[in-house]
Amino acid sequence: MKKRIISSLLLAAMLTSLVACGGDDTEKDNENKDNGDEAPAGIEAAEYNLPFNIYAPDFGMYQRYFFADDPGTDAMTKAIYEREVSVEDHLGVDIGYTLTGTIQDVRPKIQELVMTGDDTYHLFLTHCIAGLSAMITENLLYDFNKFEDINLDAEYWNQQAQDALEVNGHLFYGVSDYMLSDPNCILFNKGMIDELDLEDPYQLVRDGEWTIDKMMEMMASATKDDGNGRWNYLDTYGLTAPNDWYCNSFTFSSEVELVTRNSDGEFEFAFDNERSYTMVEKLDQLLAGNDTWIYDYGGGNNVEGNFENDEYVDISKGRSLFNIYNIAHLYILRDVDVDFGILPYPKLDASQDGYYTNDWSGLMCVPKTVQNTDMVGKVIELLSYYSGDTVKYAYYEIMLGEKLTRDPDSKEMLDIIFDGVSYNAGVNYFGFSDMNKLFYTPNALIMNGGGSGAFSSHLAKYQPASEAAIEQFNTDVLALDEAE
Repeated sequence: MKKRIISSLLLAAMLTSLVACGGDDTEKDNENKDNGDEAPAGIEAAEYNLPFNIYAPDFGMYQRYFFADDPGTDAMTKAIYEREVSVEDHLGVDIGYTLTGTIQDVRPKIQELVMTGDDTYHLFLTHCIAGLSAMITENLLYDFNKFEDINLDAEYWNQQAQDALEVNGHLFYGVSDYMLSDPNCILFNKGMIDELDLEDPYQLVRDGEWTIDKMMEMMASATKDDGNGRWNYLDTYGLTAPNDWYCNSFTFSSEVELVTRNSDGEFEFAFDNERSYTMVEKLDQLLAGNDTWIYDYGGGNNVEGNFENDEYVDISKGRSLFNIYNIAHLYILRDVDVDFGILPYPKLDASQDGYYTNDWSGLMCVPKTVQNTDMVGKVIELLSYYSGDTVKYAYYEIMLGEKLTRDPDSKEMLDIIFDGVSYNAGVNYFGFSDMNKLFYTPNALIMNGGGSGAFSSHLAKYQPASEAAIEQFNTDVLALDEAE
C-alpha cells in the first residue's frame, strides 16, 4: 500500500507541466476545475480515511498507462499521479493497486473474495474477454446501476459500451474515461507511397474510400521478390501482419455482428449472414496471397524482443507498404528511420458510415462483496471524472498525438480510430467460448490455410455450440433475477 503526500506547491507544478505540454484548452479546463467546481462531478469532499484497492492483471495497457507510484518526469506519469492525488485529497482515501498474474487470474481472485466475504479489493480491471460472462452468471459482481454517486449518463462514461454490455437491466462492467482503450491500426510507409506514386491514404480515409479493396489494389503495386525466387521475410510486401489477434479487428471494421438482441433484450447469434461471407472472401484475398507476409506474433509482453526478430517484418524493416500494428506499442517505433503514417482499419465497403474497431484493453468491475458502496462509488466516479483532463489527455494528445505521431494527419487519423472504438457482447461475453473460433475466423480459418471456401463448414461446426452458449447465458442471467 502506498501513501501519497503531496504539497499544494508540487501539485501546482504538475498542473503547470501538463499545461505546458497540452496547450490552452487544458489550461482552461484546469482553471475551471480548480477555481469554479467545489464539488467535482457533484461529489462533496469527504474524509473516509480508508484504503481503495485496485486489482489488475499484469497485461497490456495496465503495465504502462494506469498506475504511478510517484510523479515521474514525463507527462503521462504525472497525469496518472495527479489524477489519483486529486481523488485521494478530495475523499480522504488511499488508492493502492496490485498488478499481478495473467488475464485468467482475475475471475479466480473475485471468486475467492465472494466466497470468503473479503472486501480487500474494491475495483477490478479485466481483460476484454477472459472470464467476463462467467463472472456475471456466477453472481460475482455488483451492478453499476446501484451506485448512487456514479452518473452513467455523464460524458465521461461510454454510452455505447453500456448499451452493448447491459444484461437484463444490469450493468456489471463499466467503461469510462478511466479505461484507456487499446485499438489496433494500420501503419503505412510514406516513402513507398511516394515511390510508387500511389493515392494519399489520408485522403482516402477522409473521403470514405479507404476500403479492403482499395488497400489490396495498393498492396499489389508494392510486392516484389528480392531476387532469389522464394517468398520469405527478406522480400518486400504490400502488407505485413502478426499471426494472432490483430486481424480479428476486421470483424469490427467490417461492421459484422456476432450477436444482436431480440425484442426481449436477449442476445441472439448473428454471424451467419451475407456480410460475414463477404468479409471472409475479402480477408482471404487480403491475408492469404503473396502480397502479404504473416509473421509470428511472439507475445504481447515481449514487444521489444519481437522488434529484434528478423522475421518480424513490421514497418521498421522498410519492406512493407502496410503493417497491422497495436497503437499501445507505437513507442517501440519512436526512433526508427522509416517515415510512417497511421490509418484506421479499412472498411469492408465504402457504404459504411464510419471506421470502427474494438478495444483490446479491458473493462472495470466491482466484486459483489463490496461493503462501503458510498466510498467505492464516489472514488470510481472521480477517477472517471478526473481522467479526461489528466490521463486521457496526456495519452491521446501528448504521448500519441505529439510524441509518437510524425505528422498532423496521423493525429487526425488517431482521432478517427478512437472515436470508432466500439464494444459488442459477441466478443466481450462470448469471444472465448465456442464463438472464439468464429470471432477468430481471420486467424483460425484464413491464416491457417482454410480459405473462404471452407467458411460454410467452419460456421456449421461452431454455430450450434455458440448458439447454445448464448442461450445458456440468457437463461442464467434470468435465473439471477428470479433468485433475488
